[in-house]
Amino acid sequence: MDSVENSADTTLIAAELPPAPRSIRIVRDAILAFIVSLALTIGFIVVLTIIGMIAGSVSLTASRFTPTPGFMLGMLFAAEIPFATVAVLLRWRYRSTGHLLPSLFEGPWASAILTGVGAGVVMTIFGYAHAYVATMLFGKASTEAMEELMRTLFSAKGDPVMAAGLVFAIAVLAPLCEEFFFRGAIFSSVRSGQRARAAAIVSSVLFAAAHGNWMMFTYYLVFGFTMCWLLARTRTIATPIAAHMTVNATAAIALLLSNTPQ
Repeated sequence: MDSVENSADTTLIAAELPPAPRSIRIVRDAILAFIVSLALTIGFIVVLTIIGMIAGSVSLTASRFTPTPGFMLGMLFAAEIPFATVAVLLRWRYRSTGHLLPSLFEGPWASAILTGVGAGVVMTIFGYAHAYVATMLFGKASTEAMEELMRTLFSAKGDPVMAAGLVFAIAVLAPLCEEFFFRGAIFSSVRSGQRARAAAIVSSVLFAAAHGNWMMFTYYLVFGFTMCWLLARTRTIATPIAAHMTVNATAAIALLLSNTPQ
Protein backbone atom coordinates (compact mmCIF):
# COMPACT_ATOMS: atom_id res chain seq x y z
CA MET A 1 0.00 0.00 0.00
CA ASP A 2 2.84 2.39 0.89
CA SER A 3 4.56 1.73 -2.42
CA VAL A 4 1.35 2.54 -4.30
CA GLU A 5 0.94 5.79 -2.36
CA ASN A 6 4.59 6.75 -2.92
CA SER A 7 4.21 6.03 -6.63
CA ALA A 8 1.10 8.19 -6.79
CA ASP A 9 2.86 11.02 -4.94
CA THR A 10 5.83 10.84 -7.32
CA THR A 11 3.53 10.93 -10.33
CA LEU A 12 1.66 13.92 -8.91
CA ILE A 13 4.88 15.83 -8.21
CA ALA A 14 6.21 15.07 -11.71
CA ALA A 15 2.96 16.30 -13.21
CA GLU A 16 3.24 19.58 -11.30
CA LEU A 17 6.79 20.29 -12.49
CA PRO A 18 7.17 22.39 -15.66
CA PRO A 19 8.41 20.41 -18.65
CA ALA A 20 12.14 20.62 -19.27
CA PRO A 21 13.12 22.51 -22.42
CA ARG A 22 14.07 20.35 -25.38
CA SER A 23 17.79 20.11 -26.17
CA ILE A 24 17.40 21.89 -29.51
CA ARG A 25 15.74 24.80 -27.71
CA ILE A 26 18.53 24.99 -25.16
CA VAL A 27 21.16 25.09 -27.92
CA ARG A 28 19.14 27.79 -29.68
CA ASP A 29 18.99 29.83 -26.47
CA ALA A 30 22.76 29.48 -26.05
CA ILE A 31 23.47 30.73 -29.57
CA LEU A 32 20.99 33.60 -29.19
CA ALA A 33 22.62 34.57 -25.88
CA PHE A 34 25.98 34.67 -27.65
CA ILE A 35 24.63 36.82 -30.48
CA VAL A 36 23.00 39.26 -28.05
CA SER A 37 26.20 39.50 -25.99
CA LEU A 38 28.28 40.12 -29.11
CA ALA A 39 25.84 42.74 -30.40
CA LEU A 40 25.87 44.58 -27.06
CA THR A 41 29.66 44.46 -26.97
CA ILE A 42 29.98 45.89 -30.47
CA GLY A 43 27.43 48.58 -29.65
CA PHE A 44 29.25 49.60 -26.46
CA ILE A 45 32.60 49.69 -28.26
CA VAL A 46 31.22 51.84 -31.09
CA VAL A 47 29.68 54.30 -28.61
CA LEU A 48 32.87 54.35 -26.54
CA THR A 49 34.99 54.93 -29.66
CA ILE A 50 32.84 57.90 -30.70
CA ILE A 51 33.08 59.37 -27.20
CA GLY A 52 36.84 58.75 -27.19
CA MET A 53 37.31 60.52 -30.52
CA ILE A 54 35.30 63.51 -29.29
CA ALA A 55 37.27 63.61 -26.03
CA GLY A 56 40.59 63.21 -27.87
CA SER A 57 41.53 60.00 -26.08
CA VAL A 58 41.72 58.03 -29.30
CA SER A 59 42.91 58.81 -32.80
CA LEU A 60 41.49 56.93 -35.73
CA THR A 61 43.24 57.11 -39.10
CA ALA A 62 43.04 55.05 -42.24
CA SER A 63 46.13 53.10 -41.23
CA ARG A 64 45.96 52.88 -37.44
CA PHE A 65 43.72 52.97 -34.40
CA THR A 66 45.64 54.54 -31.49
CA PRO A 67 43.91 54.55 -28.08
CA THR A 68 45.18 55.81 -24.73
CA PRO A 69 45.61 53.25 -21.91
CA GLY A 70 42.54 54.67 -20.17
CA PHE A 71 40.43 54.27 -23.30
CA MET A 72 41.66 50.69 -23.80
CA LEU A 73 40.74 49.92 -20.19
CA GLY A 74 37.21 51.15 -20.88
CA MET A 75 37.11 49.02 -24.03
CA LEU A 76 38.03 45.92 -22.05
CA PHE A 77 35.19 46.53 -19.60
CA ALA A 78 32.79 47.22 -22.48
CA ALA A 79 33.81 43.95 -24.13
CA GLU A 80 33.35 41.73 -21.06
CA ILE A 81 30.45 43.09 -19.00
CA PRO A 82 27.73 42.25 -21.59
CA PHE A 83 28.71 38.57 -21.51
CA ALA A 84 28.49 38.39 -17.73
CA THR A 85 25.16 40.22 -17.74
CA VAL A 86 23.61 37.94 -20.36
CA ALA A 87 24.94 34.89 -18.49
CA VAL A 88 23.12 36.00 -15.33
CA LEU A 89 19.92 36.61 -17.31
CA LEU A 90 20.14 33.21 -19.06
CA ARG A 91 20.56 31.31 -15.79
CA TRP A 92 17.79 33.37 -14.19
CA ARG A 93 15.47 32.65 -17.13
CA TYR A 94 15.86 28.90 -16.72
CA ARG A 95 15.51 29.10 -12.95
CA SER A 96 12.33 31.18 -13.23
CA THR A 97 10.75 28.54 -15.47
CA GLY A 98 11.67 25.70 -13.13
CA HIS A 99 14.53 24.30 -15.23
CA LEU A 100 17.43 24.41 -12.80
CA LEU A 101 20.94 24.42 -14.22
CA PRO A 102 23.76 22.55 -12.46
CA SER A 103 25.30 24.42 -9.54
CA LEU A 104 28.63 26.09 -10.30
CA PHE A 105 30.00 25.81 -6.77
CA GLU A 106 29.66 22.18 -5.68
CA GLY A 107 33.28 21.01 -5.52
CA PRO A 108 36.00 21.97 -3.01
CA TRP A 109 37.56 25.32 -3.82
CA ALA A 110 41.11 24.90 -2.54
CA SER A 111 41.98 21.83 -4.60
CA ALA A 112 39.96 23.21 -7.53
CA ILE A 113 42.04 26.39 -7.64
CA LEU A 114 45.30 24.44 -7.47
CA THR A 115 44.07 22.19 -10.28
CA GLY A 116 43.10 25.25 -12.29
CA VAL A 117 46.50 26.90 -11.85
CA GLY A 118 48.22 23.71 -12.99
CA ALA A 119 45.95 23.46 -16.02
CA GLY A 120 46.59 27.13 -16.73
CA VAL A 121 50.35 26.55 -16.82
CA VAL A 122 49.88 23.69 -19.28
CA MET A 123 47.57 25.80 -21.46
CA THR A 124 50.07 28.68 -21.37
CA ILE A 125 52.83 26.43 -22.70
CA PHE A 126 50.47 25.05 -25.35
CA GLY A 127 49.44 28.60 -26.27
CA TYR A 128 53.01 29.74 -26.85
CA ALA A 129 53.72 26.61 -28.91
CA HIS A 130 50.57 27.19 -30.97
CA ALA A 131 51.48 30.86 -31.48
CA TYR A 132 54.93 29.80 -32.70
CA VAL A 133 53.40 27.41 -35.24
CA ALA A 134 50.83 30.02 -36.32
CA THR A 135 53.61 32.56 -36.85
CA MET A 136 55.53 30.07 -38.98
CA LEU A 137 52.44 29.37 -41.09
CA PHE A 138 50.75 32.78 -41.30
CA GLY A 139 53.52 35.25 -40.48
CA LYS A 140 51.89 36.24 -37.16
CA ALA A 141 49.62 34.80 -34.53
CA SER A 142 47.70 37.85 -33.31
CA THR A 143 44.99 40.10 -34.68
CA GLU A 144 45.36 43.87 -35.04
CA ALA A 145 43.13 44.38 -31.99
CA MET A 146 45.31 42.08 -29.91
CA GLU A 147 48.48 43.78 -31.10
CA GLU A 148 47.02 47.17 -30.15
CA LEU A 149 46.12 45.85 -26.72
CA MET A 150 49.68 44.57 -26.24
CA ARG A 151 51.16 47.92 -27.33
CA THR A 152 48.82 49.77 -24.97
CA LEU A 153 49.71 47.53 -22.06
CA PHE A 154 53.41 47.99 -22.75
CA SER A 155 53.01 51.77 -23.00
CA ALA A 156 51.35 51.81 -19.55
CA LYS A 157 54.52 50.52 -17.88
CA GLY A 158 55.36 54.03 -16.70
CA ASP A 159 51.97 54.45 -15.02
CA PRO A 160 51.61 51.82 -12.25
CA VAL A 161 47.93 52.62 -11.61
CA MET A 162 46.96 52.29 -15.27
CA ALA A 163 49.13 49.20 -15.72
CA ALA A 164 47.45 47.60 -12.69
CA GLY A 165 44.03 48.46 -14.11
CA LEU A 166 44.85 46.87 -17.46
CA VAL A 167 46.30 43.76 -15.81
CA PHE A 168 43.17 43.50 -13.65
CA ALA A 169 40.91 43.71 -16.70
CA ILE A 170 42.95 41.12 -18.61
CA ALA A 171 43.80 38.71 -15.80
CA VAL A 172 40.74 38.97 -13.54
CA LEU A 173 37.75 40.61 -15.25
CA ALA A 174 38.01 38.77 -18.58
CA PRO A 175 38.37 35.26 -17.06
CA LEU A 176 35.49 35.86 -14.63
CA CYS A 177 33.09 37.16 -17.29
CA GLU A 178 34.07 34.71 -20.02
CA GLU A 179 34.04 31.62 -17.80
CA PHE A 180 30.70 32.56 -16.28
CA PHE A 181 29.23 33.03 -19.76
CA PHE A 182 30.79 30.26 -21.83
CA ARG A 183 31.07 27.60 -19.13
CA GLY A 184 28.69 28.73 -16.39
CA ALA A 185 25.80 29.63 -18.72
CA ILE A 186 26.32 28.12 -22.19
CA PHE A 187 28.01 24.83 -21.28
CA SER A 188 25.87 24.29 -18.18
CA SER A 189 22.58 25.03 -19.94
CA VAL A 190 23.17 22.69 -22.89
CA ARG A 191 24.64 20.05 -20.59
CA SER A 192 21.47 20.19 -18.45
CA GLY A 193 19.64 18.61 -21.40
CA GLN A 194 21.81 15.49 -21.02
CA ARG A 195 24.01 16.56 -23.92
CA ALA A 196 27.49 16.88 -22.38
CA ARG A 197 29.40 16.50 -25.66
CA ALA A 198 27.12 18.91 -27.50
CA ALA A 199 27.49 21.34 -24.59
CA ALA A 200 31.27 21.26 -24.82
CA ILE A 201 31.20 21.68 -28.61
CA VAL A 202 28.73 24.60 -28.58
CA SER A 203 30.53 26.38 -25.73
CA SER A 204 34.03 25.89 -27.16
CA VAL A 205 33.17 26.85 -30.75
CA LEU A 206 31.42 30.03 -29.59
CA PHE A 207 34.34 30.82 -27.27
CA ALA A 208 36.83 30.44 -30.12
CA ALA A 209 34.67 32.48 -32.50
CA ALA A 210 34.31 35.27 -29.92
CA HIS A 211 38.05 35.93 -30.01
CA GLY A 212 37.99 36.52 -33.76
CA ASN A 213 41.51 35.18 -34.25
CA TRP A 214 41.38 32.47 -36.90
CA MET A 215 45.13 31.90 -36.75
CA MET A 216 44.73 30.79 -33.12
CA PHE A 217 41.27 29.23 -33.54
CA THR A 218 42.52 25.72 -32.74
CA TYR A 219 44.12 26.95 -29.54
CA TYR A 220 40.94 28.66 -28.35
CA LEU A 221 38.94 25.57 -29.27
CA VAL A 222 41.21 23.29 -27.23
CA PHE A 223 41.20 25.88 -24.44
CA GLY A 224 37.40 25.88 -24.42
CA PHE A 225 37.15 22.08 -24.30
CA THR A 226 39.69 22.01 -21.46
CA MET A 227 37.72 24.54 -19.42
CA CYS A 228 34.51 22.54 -19.93
CA TRP A 229 36.28 19.38 -18.81
CA LEU A 230 37.63 21.13 -15.71
CA LEU A 231 34.17 22.35 -14.72
CA ALA A 232 32.59 18.92 -15.27
CA ARG A 233 35.42 17.18 -13.43
CA THR A 234 35.66 19.40 -10.34
CA ARG A 235 32.01 20.60 -10.21
CA THR A 236 33.06 24.16 -9.45
CA ILE A 237 33.65 27.05 -11.82
CA ALA A 238 36.58 28.11 -9.64
CA THR A 239 38.75 25.63 -11.57
CA PRO A 240 38.34 27.03 -15.10
CA ILE A 241 38.44 30.58 -13.71
CA ALA A 242 41.77 29.86 -12.00
CA ALA A 243 43.14 28.28 -15.19
CA HIS A 244 41.95 31.19 -17.34
CA MET A 245 43.40 33.73 -14.89
CA THR A 246 46.74 31.93 -14.90
CA VAL A 247 46.96 32.05 -18.70
CA ASN A 248 45.95 35.72 -19.00
CA ALA A 249 48.04 36.89 -16.03
CA THR A 250 51.13 35.12 -17.36
CA ALA A 251 50.77 36.80 -20.76
CA ALA A 252 50.12 40.27 -19.29
CA ILE A 253 52.95 40.13 -16.76
CA ALA A 254 55.39 38.72 -19.33
CA LEU A 255 54.62 41.66 -21.61
CA LEU A 256 55.09 44.18 -18.81
CA LEU A 257 58.45 42.65 -17.93
CA SER A 258 59.66 42.59 -21.53
CA ASN A 259 62.06 45.25 -22.77
CA THR A 260 60.59 45.86 -26.21
CA PRO A 261 57.02 46.61 -27.27
CA GLN A 262 55.25 43.80 -29.12
